[in-house]
Amino acid sequence: MHLREIEVKRFYHTWLGLLEFTNRKHNIVPELKITRDPKVLNPQQLLPIKDKLWEDESVIDEYLKQNEKIFDATERDTIISWKRRVSGKFIIMKHLKNYTVFMHAEEGGKLYGVTGISNLIEDMFPSPSLPLYAEATLVPFAGRIIYDSLIEPYQIRLGPGIRKNLNNDYRNLKSVHGIVTVL
Repeated sequence: MHLREIEVKRFYHTWLGLLEFTNRKHNIVPELKITRDPKVLNPQQLLPIKDKLWEDESVIDEYLKQNEKIFDATERDTIISWKRRVSGKFIIMKHLKNYTVFMHAEEGGKLYGVTGISNLIEDMFPSPSLPLYAEATLVPFAGRIIYDSLIEPYQIRLGPGIRKNLNNDYRNLKSVHGIVTVL
C-alpha cells in the first residue's frame, strides 16, 4: 500500500519545504535548488540535509515560526508530528497487505507497519531480498507511518541461521507487542 496521489503531493510539498529551509539555514549543499518535484532530485544530495534536520530538531521549530502565517493547521500539525519520528537501523522483514513491516534493529526493538509514499515499498525491495538491513527514519503522516523519503539499504547477505533468528524475533515481538501502525 502507498499514499493516495493527493497525500503524496502534500507530503512532498511539506517535506521538501522543510529540507529546503534546513539546507539554506545550514548551507549544507549550497548549489542545490530543491524543487517540489521529488523525481528531479538526487537522493544523495538530500541525505546530508535530512541528517542535519534530524540531528537538530530546533530547525523544525524555527521553520514553523518563520512560516506560521503560511501553514494551515494540517501542515503545521504534520510538521510538529515529525518530532515523534523513529530513526535508526531497521530490518525490513516482510510485506503485508496494508504495509511493510520494519523491525527496529536495537535491543528490544519494535515492529512498525510502514506505508510506501508514491510506490509500494515492495517495488523497491522485493520479497526475495528480505529480510534486509536498512537505515531509515519513520515519520507519522495522514494517520499512518511512512519513511522520510530516503531508505538506505545495507548490502549484507544474511545466512539461513541469521534469517531464522530474525524470523523468530519477528514472531516474538509480534505476539508480545504487535505491529505499531501509528506514531
